[in-house]
Amino acid sequence: MKRSFFLTVLAAAFTFLPTAVPAQESLPSRGICSHRGWQSEFPENTIPAFEAAVLMKAQMIEFDVRFTKDRQMVIMHDWTVDRTSDGTGHILDLTFDEVRALDFGSWKSPRFAGTKIPTLDETLAVTPRDVWLNIHLGGVPHEIAAELALAVAEKIVADNRVDQAFVACDHVEADAIKAKYPQVKICNMFRQGGSNAYIDDTIARKAEFIQLAYELPTPEQIARLKEAGIKINYFGTDDPAVMRRLFDLGVEFPLVDRLEAGMNFFDEYSREN
Repeated sequence: MKRSFFLTVLAAAFTFLPTAVPAQESLPSRGICSHRGWQSEFPENTIPAFEAAVLMKAQMIEFDVRFTKDRQMVIMHDWTVDRTSDGTGHILDLTFDEVRALDFGSWKSPRFAGTKIPTLDETLAVTPRDVWLNIHLGGVPHEIAAELALAVAEKIVADNRVDQAFVACDHVEADAIKAKYPQVKICNMFRQGGSNAYIDDTIARKAEFIQLAYELPTPEQIARLKEAGIKINYFGTDDPAVMRRLFDLGVEFPLVDRLEAGMNFFDEYSREN
């Protein structure tokens, strides 16, 4: 039976109950990564998008962390608020109170009017411990890269999320994290793509995850990563035929925007295999 689209209707009325965070449970060995939450139907990187992804039982949730001017950690992809809010400006030039006053939902649909930008703490509060957390630090200005990376790593450790969370980042951030918090997992994002150089670098750095992208990996590349114990994400696709090929090759977690279709495919694939 396919997953029902009633979750979208339910979310539109904002009737989701807060998600309880259970005791540590076993994490999925493979599945669907909900890119910025269920972003095709909800405002990306918001609590409604994350709660919907949890209710759809996504195996991994990806989101982006940014600093405000006063060094509060908030969840959004861009470094400016222009695209996903009713405001303008660079996130590093705005205080948390200024960003919090903006509407991060109306751009998607009037039914999401008034949706606020979430903090990292609020996002962790609605994500259970049996879901992988893919915490992306992308395009971070060099002057704050280590500072932001360490703040995120400190939160992962303090919230007892070391087993389930990993930080997807470049070398500067990864080096800062591993120097102080070696137990925090890293997804190497230094050379995103599918090149052998990227795979060599990821293996040499002993990263726990890699994010392949754009082109399908070869069986030989997959074998090398498996031998090194590295879990494989793939950015990104909503095409069931591509997802099938990825899973057949051994990729663990493709990132998808259209979560319902992705989860329906994964249910079907799991029954077949």
